[in-house]
Amino acid sequence: MQKSLIILGSGGHASVLLEIIRECQFPIKGYVDFNENPLMKEYYLGADSFLERASFQDEVLLVNGLGSIHKPYKRKEIFEKYKNLGYQFQTLVHPKAILSQEKKLGEGVQIMAGVVLQTGCVIGENSIINTGAHIDHHSTIGQHTHIAPSVTLCGNVTVGHVTHIGPNSTLIQGVVVGDEKFIPAASLIKE
Repeated sequence: MQKSLIILGSGGHASVLLEIIRECQFPIKGYVDFNENPLMKEYYLGADSFLERASFQDEVLLVNGLGSIHKPYKRKEIFEKYKNLGYQFQTLVHPKAILSQEKKLGEGVQIMAGVVLQTGCVIGENSIINTGAHIDHHSTIGQHTHIAPSVTLCGNVTVGHVTHIGPNSTLIQGVVVGDEKFIPAASLIKE
């Protein structure tokens, strides 16, 4: 039996994830947040304390609905909090993403529409590969990292943990970006 999904949060990123969930026809139980989102009110379950009080670990999978503006520390904290409570996270891949069969995706990874992920790539748990990003062959993305829309990573690029690569940035082949880094929008990283 397929487990139902609960989204953590209800902002812009969460609403995009809801669309992916619908397109993939996953069963959805709802979302938790401090406030009800009028655009998603049919799915509102209450504050996130709802998950702390209930014992749904065997019945549901979680989806981390928090996006990333600079460094994705909050996403990491939430992921670890619920993992410590015994929950697991659903990996989501938009049906219009193109992924090599020779790739590895960690738990809770989110792949948005238009992403191209080539052979030999490894994406760490709880990372976002956002709309239209291109990740070329044998690149590695760390845990809790956000690759923003329209980013291009050429082959053999390594991006560390808890790192944010801003929109429209390009990282040339073989570049290594460490942990906890922030790369601004439209950057060209050559070394």
